Amino acid sequence: MGKVFYTILITCFTLLNVNAQREAIKTKTSSSVDIYELLASSNKYRNKTIITEGIISSFSSGTSNYIYLKDTRRPGNSLYVDFRKDQKGKILNLAVGQRIVVKGQFEPSSYLRKAELLPSNTKIEAVEIPVIETTLTLLNEEYKVPLRAAEKYKGKHMKFSARVTSISTSSSSNRVYLYLEDDNGTRESCYFSSSFRNDLLDLSKNDYVEITAYCNEAHLYLKGVALKVIDRIADREPIKVLMSRLWSAYKKDPIGTSEKYNNQPIIVRGKLNRISTSSDGSISANLYDRGHFSCSFSKKDAVELKGISPRRSVYVIGIVSPSSNKDYIYLESCRLQKK
Repeated sequence: MGKVFYTILITCFTLLNVNAQREAIKTKTSSSVDIYELLASSNKYRNKTIITEGIISSFSSGTSNYIYLKDTRRPGNSLYVDFRKDQKGKILNLAVGQRIVVKGQFEPSSYLRKAELLPSNTKIEAVEIPVIETTLTLLNEEYKVPLRAAEKYKGKHMKFSARVTSISTSSSSNRVYLYLEDDNGTRESCYFSSSFRNDLLDLSKNDYVEITAYCNEAHLYLKGVALKVIDRIADREPIKVLMSRLWSAYKKDPIGTSEKYNNQPIIVRGKLNRISTSSDGSISANLYDRGHFSCSFSKKDAVELKGISPRRSVYVIGIVSPSSNKDYIYLESCRLQKK
């Protein structure tokens, strides 16, 4: 009898020790990281146990078992969290806007599964990712040798500026795509998660943006993680130009005149004509006075045009855009200027 009891006792201690070792292994192999780093280095954390924090942005499909967390430092990045069934009682008391810490298994599609709540004072590592400033033209050249480019940008972000040519959304993936063109005419697309949707849909054609993105592929496939609209006129002194004089120079030497004023902010005075709104909400207006200028206004700056009747004389400040069209001089990033 005593021998049987002793055997049972040893077995219990062995099982307890094994469970303790398993818990220790789980704790040891858990990575503490913020959402921004998690999404930017998704392949690095694939199928690993992750501890992260975020602000609850919404509950999915009317149930509190699934939530969306946005990054505490960079709200544009969000993570879909699927909690274990035994966590349901704990998360019923959660609310939108609340900061929480969670632990779960990460899948690269912005998804944390088998998640559990952790104490709110759990420390999360904030990782600063190296950023390389570049251009779309340079990226396209580098990715002609894909393995070398992939190694260069592995674990890093790339920052570049470009002009928005169009915007589209994907109903199947909830992604938003920006189609871009840099000053050298190189075109590329960059997709963002649905958490950027409102900010991106506020953009309009010809807006200039600065984008921080990453690429985990052996070909150029950009995933945006940060975006800033560039004011191309701020901190630059525009040149006051007589519209008739600039038009006359352009008709005589369109190439030379375009090169002289290319990307230069200018102020011209003329009469508005044919104000039209495009599908993306931006507004184009023709300006004429012994010459024809096509002026593109962003959604924000187009508000100033409301209530202004055609053929009214106005001052417009804008950036001269290169064009092969000899019938018009094109101005981008336009806004009305006070006298």
